[in-house]
Amino acid sequence: MGGGTNSANFPTTLGAFETSESGGFITHINSTGSGLIYSTFLGRGPTIYAMTSDGTGGMIATGTCITGLRTTLTAFDTTFNGGEYDCFVTRLNSSGSQLIYSTYLGGSGNYDDGDGIVNDGSGGCYITGNTVSANFPTTANAYDTTFHGGSTVAGDCFIAHLSNTGSNLLYSTFLGGSQPEAGLGLIQDDNGGVIVAGGTSSTNFPTTTGAIDNTFNGNYDCFVAHLNLENSQLLYSTYVGGSGIDIARCIVSDGQNGVIITGDAERGFPTTSGVGDSIYNGNGDTYVTRLRLINDSTASAPDRNFPPSTYALSRNYPNPFNATTTLSYSLPKSDFVELKLFDLSGREIITLVQRNQTVGTYRLQIDGSRLASGTYFVQLQAGAFAKTQKIVLLK
Repeated sequence: MGGGTNSANFPTTLGAFETSESGGFITHINSTGSGLIYSTFLGRGPTIYAMTSDGTGGMIATGTCITGLRTTLTAFDTTFNGGEYDCFVTRLNSSGSQLIYSTYLGGSGNYDDGDGIVNDGSGGCYITGNTVSANFPTTANAYDTTFHGGSTVAGDCFIAHLSNTGSNLLYSTFLGGSQPEAGLGLIQDDNGGVIVAGGTSSTNFPTTTGAIDNTFNGNYDCFVAHLNLENSQLLYSTYVGGSGIDIARCIVSDGQNGVIITGDAERGFPTTSGVGDSIYNGNGDTYVTRLRLINDSTASAPDRNFPPSTYALSRNYPNPFNATTTLSYSLPKSDFVELKLFDLSGREIITLVQRNQTVGTYRLQIDGSRLASGTYFVQLQAGAFAKTQKIVLLK
């Protein structure tokens, strides 16, 4: 666990990184809760809001800090950037005795903080949070390099990817509208992208076609956004909320191409039939909501028993269909594949596949439960090969 303390006698362990200067702390408790494996201060600068395992027994922490953060020599940013608070990212080794990396992450605005973090699988991490800095560092490949505004303590959500040495900012983008928002939790998808959840008060927060809710519902809404970091495409983004203050504080995968979010909700928050409690109980409730992300249509592992000799895109079955339909496509060699869904006017609805794939035949299920009835087109592009198939959704 981690956080912040002003107690000089907060328990620390022998050999810990810092035992005298209170402030931010990381404490590792044994499996029975009877003792400390290690406990250390991080110094007077930081307060920890979120942590994740680094996969080797160490921890990676983020939050907010003032001047005085203990940074490492090759850190991405060793200098406090001004305002009241900067975001920080610190990775601690498995014994709690040494910093592997520690860096500031922020701009000159009044308030930057990290609220959610997840290990990227190599010791680096993805971070999300809130920034009011128009000069918060972004990368050339960002989804959005423009700060959209907010208040003095809450501006845009940010999403950043830090390398496993803490020295390189691999990706960083703004995500927001003209009013305050913050990313509070995130998870990594199977293709190097991230799904972020949080809260927004922007009527113009970016949403996507086919989302559950494209309309701001008033006061403060939850949001869930799925971002492909390879090409900075917003795959899916939706509001979730009612007329009160609704915030998503935590997100996990449901293991079935969807996510589960939880947080705070008030009157008017959407519920489904047959649940344990569909009535608002007053003074702010907790909620649990499960969402199916429409872009996460499932693709099977390729069949390599009979390698195809040509490129092909099969007809979907059933066609016409109601809710779901399945199609297959074949690759005679490894290639970069794009499979997209368009409506009758030629407007892109969703990217179903966008990645390198090996030789084989793939089956993919398309979920049309949130699409209107009508004629759509599936287009396959693999190298120089391109083919389009018409599909019909009837409800």
